[in-house]
Amino acid sequence: MDEEKMRILQMIQDGTISAEEGANLLTALESSRAAEQAKVREATSNRWLRVRLTDSRTGANKVNINIPLGLVETALRFGDKLNLFGAIKGKNIDIEQILNDIRSGTVGKILDVDDSEEEERLEIYIE
Repeated sequence: MDEEKMRILQMIQDGTISAEEGANLLTALESSRAAEQAKVREATSNRWLRVRLTDSRTGANKVNINIPLGLVETALRFGDKLNLFGAIKGKNIDIEQILNDIRSGTVGKILDVDDSEEEERLEIYIE
């Protein structure tokens, strides 16, 4: 978004567009950003990220975390400090892809990893 703002300001400076046209473009850009944020809020309200780590042999739960989608980014930021996500460490999980799935409104199982070495199965759902 900042790159787009800089492009508009550069166009004003170069005289490609007037200051008024630039202001209109910046307003439209901000409106687009607000609409995107509203879309993300709508996509995450009353929905959950569910993380399940089970013992592959017995099926017993080792970790069972349920996080409201609206708090996932915050939880991921502080998760390392609180060791909330110790279950997914070392499993080569693409956190950014999980966040993209959340933002796009994906529903259902988004990850299923069977770690035969550790005899664990990690499943992540968006519900």
